[in-house]
Amino acid sequence: MSNDNKNKESINLELKRQLFHIVSLVFIIPIYFLELIDAAKVIAVLALLFMFGDWYYLSWKQRKEQIEKTVKNLAHLSEEKKKEITSGYEEFLKFERKFLDKYINQMRRARERRPFVAGFNVAFASLIALVLFGTTPALMGIIAIAIGDSLSTLVGLKFGNHKLLYNDNKSLEGSIAFILATFAFASIFLIYFSELAFIDFWMIAAITAIIGSLIESLPLVNDNITVPIAVGFFIYLAMLL
Repeated sequence: MSNDNKNKESINLELKRQLFHIVSLVFIIPIYFLELIDAAKVIAVLALLFMFGDWYYLSWKQRKEQIEKTVKNLAHLSEEKKKEITSGYEEFLKFERKFLDKYINQMRRARERRPFVAGFNVAFASLIALVLFGTTPALMGIIAIAIGDSLSTLVGLKFGNHKLLYNDNKSLEGSIAFILATFAFASIFLIYFSELAFIDFWMIAAITAIIGSLIESLPLVNDNITVPIAVGFFIYLAMLL
């Protein structure tokens, strides 16, 4: 396979991943419309669902073995009935794998074993930011990871010719895209929901964009966790000043 084809496939893969990443903006809905404690409960339930998805995804072999063992120990069933149940479950597993291949596995990177973990990390970090820092900081953290991180990945992959001095996996073009996209989205969001802007909206948007881009560019960090929490922390500090 040529380098051009590999690069095209890589971009297509990341486009699917980042479009899914942008969907994490749905976390904004409970945080904005519900009381803090109720919003925290909703985000916590979403985090638990991602945990369950992770377990379910990894445990298909164990589930198959457990079903076979359980059916085998059902003494009141005939051998024919046991085979029928086992065969039915195997058909279900085939359907399950086809579904996962179509909607989940095609968005996995080559070495990624646990595709649900990223969703859990974003939900967990959003929950921490909400509980520790409040509504506006948590919302800005979600915007940074959903919009900034997604656009920076795509732009960096396509146009990232200038690598950062401290991280060869990140590019100047990607970081600029993070800042511009996050600043624009956060500004529009705060103009529309003006009651969330405790200071000038552009200052909140600028803090969100710059801090988010800086944290996202650091090596050896999980930006799905660090970006929402770090952005929330610095927005919270701005609230105290």
